Amino acid sequence: MRPQRNLVILAPEAVEEECCRAVVRLGGRVVKRLSLIRALVVEGLDQERCSLLGRRHGVEGIEDDIPVRAIGAVVARPWRPLRVEQCCGVVPWGVRRIGAPQIWRLTRGEDVAVAILDTGISFDHPDLAPRLRAVYNAVGGSDEDHNGHGTHVAGIVAGCGVPGGVYGVAPKASLLAVKVLGDDGSGRLSDIIDGLDWCVKKGAPIANLSLGTPVPHPLLKKAVDQAAAAGVLVVAAAGNSGPSPQTLEYPAAYESALAVGACDPSGGVASFSSRGAGLDVVAPGKDIYSTWLRDGYRRLDGTSMAAPHVAGVAALLLAAARFSGDRAGAWLREALLRGAEPLRGLLPEAQGKGVISAPRALAQALATICSRSRDTDRRSQRPGGELSRGNCFG
Repeated sequence: MRPQRNLVILAPEAVEEECCRAVVRLGGRVVKRLSLIRALVVEGLDQERCSLLGRRHGVEGIEDDIPVRAIGAVVARPWRPLRVEQCCGVVPWGVRRIGAPQIWRLTRGEDVAVAILDTGISFDHPDLAPRLRAVYNAVGGSDEDHNGHGTHVAGIVAGCGVPGGVYGVAPKASLLAVKVLGDDGSGRLSDIIDGLDWCVKKGAPIANLSLGTPVPHPLLKKAVDQAAAAGVLVVAAAGNSGPSPQTLEYPAAYESALAVGACDPSGGVASFSSRGAGLDVVAPGKDIYSTWLRDGYRRLDGTSMAAPHVAGVAALLLAAARFSGDRAGAWLREALLRGAEPLRGLLPEAQGKGVISAPRALAQALATICSRSRDTDRRSQRPGGELSRGNCFG
């Protein structure tokens, strides 16, 4: 059983070291320091001592460290490619549905890092090892994935398509393995925040969170808001509690996260996909083939599988933007939303803006880049009417 933890929220004027010493004097232990939300994670304090600490100057409040879990797969089916497919990697139906191969001649996500906040990644998997760039462990124990969930998610983003393997949406993107869930697929609020904190410090532009909790928490919201404000696109799975209304999980339900539901091969929204007013888009999330433990492959269902399709498209857009001389900015989220394809006969609560589309999103991104380039040209117009031309392609 995991020991009880609390999050001690520090006031702006608080001296962190003094607060740490106060925790120790009360018989507790500081486990982590979360600079993203200015808080301490502590163990060993009962309710009475927490109350004493909460009355100390410089402490704004004390919150429980709530559990968070991987948004589990609805179905798991082992599967291997047919012999005819062994000569090359498989392009799964989901990658094809969102049109990623249509833009691979322009961008495959080169040099864009996507952080996978999950159960870790299988380091030696042939489809993932070439893409792995960094590892961070927020939960302790082994750095590697012994659950499978994080490995499956990572393959959807950036499987590199070895013979007999699988192509992800952005097969040349880099993967950051951020282990925030244990081998049983569960973790704590503080570990998720710790992982987001690391992403911000490392400058990761995209973070995929195929995890959640049905319980809102102000510190989780603050962490996601802070990460988004720092330039991280937080892509989160909506949850598997559909078709009931208002079932979005957190952090997906927060406005600063990009909430992703699941669609199926028949062209509709998956019945299990959570619904709600905060849903942003849907992506393939049923019968999704991707990487698994021990060099394996597996088909899974769930919004956990939908979110990395969107994270992969975001990586494609960022790689294209860098090629055109632009930098990641507020246009990225807007391009993803504007490029979505609405599904007929469905309310926004079920599909958000529609199914994510790599070609349409890229067109939106390039239009924005070209517009900014023209604005820059106008501002830099020289006397006599000569213009300094920006770099724009498409």
